[in-house]
Amino acid sequence: MVFGIGTSHQEPVLLVHIGSASIGAALVTVGADTPTVHYTTREILPFQESMDFTRFSASTFAVLESVLKKTAQEGVQTYSHTHGRAPRIKKIGIILSSTWYVSKTIVLRYTKEEPFTVTSTLINSIVDEARAAFEKDIEAGKYEHIGNDAVVLEQQLIDITLNGYSVIDPLHKKAQDMRLSMLISLVSSALYDRLFKTVDTAFHSYTLHPHSFALTAYTVVRDFYPAEHSFLLVDVDGEVSDVSLIKDGVLTESASFPCGRYSVLRCLGEDAGPIEVRAKLLQKDSSKSANKAKDEWLKQYTDALTALGERVAIPHTLFVTGNPDVLPWFTEVLSSYEGKEGVFLKPKVITPLTEAVFQSHITMENGARFDVFLTILALFFNKATRNQR
Repeated sequence: MVFGIGTSHQEPVLLVHIGSASIGAALVTVGADTPTVHYTTREILPFQESMDFTRFSASTFAVLESVLKKTAQEGVQTYSHTHGRAPRIKKIGIILSSTWYVSKTIVLRYTKEEPFTVTSTLINSIVDEARAAFEKDIEAGKYEHIGNDAVVLEQQLIDITLNGYSVIDPLHKKAQDMRLSMLISLVSSALYDRLFKTVDTAFHSYTLHPHSFALTAYTVVRDFYPAEHSFLLVDVDGEVSDVSLIKDGVLTESASFPCGRYSVLRCLGEDAGPIEVRAKLLQKDSSKSANKAKDEWLKQYTDALTALGERVAIPHTLFVTGNPDVLPWFTEVLSSYEGKEGVFLKPKVITPLTEAVFQSHITMENGARFDVFLTILALFFNKATRNQR
């Protein structure tokens, strides 16, 4: 369940984005017309020329602890200086990249010959039954690829239709057919427990609200572009890239592949210099190494689209997120993509999600710098808080 503030006096919340290339945190006041960002920070994960997951996991939690402690000190001081008092951090939202979770959208259908009245009790009973079935699948080992101890990270209703029509407020309406689209994400319980222990090093007496980046980005993009009912959301992270398929306003499926920003920059070779230099070179490099990186990323992207497109048509509209230093390159790569004959066509509209898209919908104080991932989180939790009042 996404958190709500539930009080007239707004306190900032802590939002944390755990990617596979960096970790960011922000102190944000949510619940108003626009969220107010008081403080932001982001630290880069150590770059590995050869990816080793054990080292990657260890460095992720080390950087996470560093980011949290920095926010607890510098962030709190920044807020106190501006507002004349220290913030009380009682709610913490953590967003994970797909490196750490798996997601599945489940469509639940309830039909009757005679019209029935939709109630919260009815919806909850259907959802609880589906979750119980899902947890049995976990116990049976269906998701053992993320660990034998998988637990539910999030459970979110993302769409409700009555008699074939999507509705925002279904309660007390009559229908003969109801469909609930619910997104469920899983993580290993070891990871879940470690998140709590790491947060405990810097903050106390809080409630933790973890979610997937796929859900948060989908929710924000859908709200910002209501005329786009079907689209692809492509997120290029450090070690992985994700493709989420939205059809008729519903996040139906997602696919991930192990080729992201760092993967591409590795192709340029150590001789190209440090990672920051390689990112700059990539924008103007037409060498064999750069072309190889492009071809490899597009191959895996095509495989992901092919897997998604086995059951549905692939939309021609794309929204792209990624680190600002390589986002223009990936946007250009996607623009040059010719599609796959007989499966899906060349994309027609590609929109990179940058500061220009969001800047008028968020308030930034002096202690904050624009960060697209933290901005998406702020907008997501701001809406959720307003909806729960």
